[in-house]
Formats: sequence, structure tokens, C-alpha cells
Amino acid sequence: MKSQSSITEREKHFFDYLNSLLKDERMDWWNPFGATVWLQGVFDLSVVESVMIIKKWRENYNENGYEHLLA
Repeated sequence: MKSQSSITEREKHFFDYLNSLLKDERMDWWNPFGATVWLQGVFDLSVVESVMIIKKWRENYNENGYEHLLA
């Protein structure tokens, strides 16, 4: 089983948003990096921050939510 890390409320907000993109089929799980554009546009993030969020989201992905990871 992969290890998961704790997340902040801010990260949880981003993760929930990414889950909604995946659920609505606006993003492909195997190539989610197009979502960097969504994160940048919706949340005014840099490319680097967007990529880091997506990386951490993939490492901690849970279709049922992220409350259990909140620090």
C-alpha cells in the first residue's frame, strides 16, 4: 500500500477540484497535466505550483475525499 501524506485545507480544496475534473471527464487520470491550465486559470497559480499540486494529488488520490489526510 502506498504511503499518503498529510495535506492542508488549501490542498484539499485543490484535490476536490481535481477529483471533480476527473469525474466530469474533463481530465484524463493518466495524463492530468492539462489540468495545470485549469488550476492556473481558476486559482491563479503558477505552472510550478500547479504541477506540484497535481503530483501530490496523484500520490494521495482518493475518490471518496481527503478529510482523513488533513493535518
